[in-house]
Amino acid sequence: MKFSRILALVLAGVMLFALASCSAAAQPITVTVKITPDVNDPNSTILDMPVELQSNNPTVLDAFIEGCTIAEFDFALDAAGESVVDIDEYKDYTDAETNTTYYWYYTVNGAEPESGKAYDNVVADGDVIEYIYTSFVPETN
Repeated sequence: MKFSRILALVLAGVMLFALASCSAAAQPITVTVKITPDVNDPNSTILDMPVELQSNNPTVLDAFIEGCTIAEFDFALDAAGESVVDIDEYKDYTDAETNTTYYWYYTVNGAEPESGKAYDNVVADGDVIEYIYTSFVPETN
């Protein structure tokens, strides 16, 4: 009698574990990844494609990497692997003669995130992630 109770408890535990494992599986989401190399010309977009992500809590960086991999775009991340620095021939750099800094920034659904890097910000189904190449010239006094 005790053996059948123990067996029933073990089977119930296995079933609960199996159910929990199934529910923990990531549900696929689809986001749009865009790459725009000219901030002044929205028609300069060189990538605009849906990307399916199947990980739990996918980030902006996950979506970007997946989109570039599918589209076969070359890209580089910073040394820490947290931010995009180069996409194709568009590089992050500072022109020493003009003191102009060129860099990539991203938006999610048209807005810059208030904080965090691309590897921190989680995306949701239907989000639009856009990387935009821009420049900045600091004011001189």
